[in-house]
Amino acid sequence: MSGGIVPSKRRTVWERDGRMCHYCKVSLTLEQATADHVLPKALHGVDANWNLVTASAPCNIRHG
Repeated sequence: MSGGIVPSKRRTVWERDGRMCHYCKVSLTLEQATADHVLPKALHGVDANWNLVTASAPCNIRHG
C-alpha cells in the first residue's frame, strides 16, 4: 500500500482483507497492495482502519 498510511496500519488492513483486493478479489503481496479510502479524504475521510480497504493498483485507479 502506498501513500501516507503508516506501515503497521497498512499491514493490518491487508491482513484483515485476506491479502486480496476488496474489489476484484485478486491475491496481493503487501508490496502490490494499495489502500483505498471508503470515504475519500477529500470528503473528510480519515486514515482509520474502518475507512480503508485493500485494493490492487488498477482497481484503486478505477475506483478513485
